[in-house]
Amino acid sequence: MPPVNRLKTISEECSISSRFLRRSKPVTAKYLKSLLSPLRKVSIMLHEILFSSTEADENSTVLFPEQRTILQEFEGLISSQLVLTDLLPVRCTLATYAANHLCMEPLWLMLVAPPSSGKTALLSSLYDLPKVHVVGDISKGALLSGTSAKERSKDSTGGLLPEIGEFGFVVFKDFTSIISKNREACSELLGALRETADGYYSRHFGIDGGTHKKWSGKLGLIAAVTPAIQKYRSVMSSMGDRFIFTRFYADHYMKMKQANKGLEVSGTGTEVKRQTQACAEKLFEGITPNMDFPIERMKFIHRHLESVAAFTANCRTPVERNSHSKGVEFIHQTEGYARLTKQLFALFCGCVQIGSSFDESWRVVQRAAVDTIPEQRASIIAAALRNRESNGEKFGVDDLIEHTRLSKSSISRIVEDLFLVEVFDGSRGTGRAPSEYSISAKSAEQIEAFSEKLACKSEKSDNRIPTYGHSEYRTYKEEQNVGDENEAA
Repeated sequence: MPPVNRLKTISEECSISSRFLRRSKPVTAKYLKSLLSPLRKVSIMLHEILFSSTEADENSTVLFPEQRTILQEFEGLISSQLVLTDLLPVRCTLATYAANHLCMEPLWLMLVAPPSSGKTALLSSLYDLPKVHVVGDISKGALLSGTSAKERSKDSTGGLLPEIGEFGFVVFKDFTSIISKNREACSELLGALRETADGYYSRHFGIDGGTHKKWSGKLGLIAAVTPAIQKYRSVMSSMGDRFIFTRFYADHYMKMKQANKGLEVSGTGTEVKRQTQACAEKLFEGITPNMDFPIERMKFIHRHLESVAAFTANCRTPVERNSHSKGVEFIHQTEGYARLTKQLFALFCGCVQIGSSFDESWRVVQRAAVDTIPEQRASIIAAALRNRESNGEKFGVDDLIEHTRLSKSSISRIVEDLFLVEVFDGSRGTGRAPSEYSISAKSAEQIEAFSEKLACKSEKSDNRIPTYGHSEYRTYKEEQNVGDENEAA
């Protein structure tokens, strides 16, 4: 929005604020909330004007401006169907498809959201794209099957992987149906998928005197799943996690708006879906496997990615506990940082390929890095950051209760897990768990990477430390800035 028009909007918001101030109503919590709302809008808009540079810098560079136009059209079509807190998961999904066409390792994405949150509406735009295979339920045998020559039908393909060939892209409409299988079947399938992510999968069969079948190639993957995936994160991580995550966040009011939006578009959904699919096809029209991409120009992002990937890897290190006593049974070693760093780099390049600026692409990567941390652990880290601002470095379990809705026993276990994987430090007594914790020096340094501006500069931006609220994605510095400006107003 041009500055003049934005100032007009601010003027309108200020008049709304003055009308609130002139009202003589009893001071209640509801009234204060209604009073704060327009003031919050004013402060945010003023902050955007005062602190946004009027001159384009390197971070606003768009390497593919023709793609950006189509991307904005696509986002407009999605916004006409869904009410979203932000469009970062949309760009993350599109960037994953684009990234898998570059000369990099496969990128796998989990799109996490509660039922009826728009996952299927977003993924359906990819169904008609080249090399895409839409999958509902699947088993280990369906990936690469072996049947005797006598029982084999004429139209058999040998499984999904032979049908895909050397390159393909799988979209799981509902991965929840897969993880809801019994634990053994789920572990077998996740283990098989883990091998395909590495580009090679083989199976030996005892039929026809012994048969060996194998597949090699590159497989991209996007899976829609509900938050129930959190119950299986330890299983996935213990075998070597191959996924990055992105989440939809919505509170009660956003869900009500989505319900109203659903009623508004009722009857026109088929046409909008067709337009969205056509727009996606246009966006990826020139994208082919192993296509050329200016990777050399992306090297400036490397030093930023290393710390972000390290922090995410440390935070998702699994700690196995007894299902009954909840005592710690095994602490896994933290994974190497190389794979996750390369995945986030591929995501950044995919964002650039679809028309995002460098700064926008970096925000998508930051969001994915934080969303990849198990949700409850991320909420505790966010609570520790908020507590650090008000009460200092040290905190106990009781200090975090006011910042989260988890029970004290749950908070205690999660804090202990983060202590065991060295995200938190603690002052341990003899034979006892620590009574006080703090964010470790290593983690604090890695968190600072979220606040660094892109390119080789030492300046810090004001809104780059991502944390979690209960209903939406928020940033630590944004809360602080808005709070200060509201107080000044």
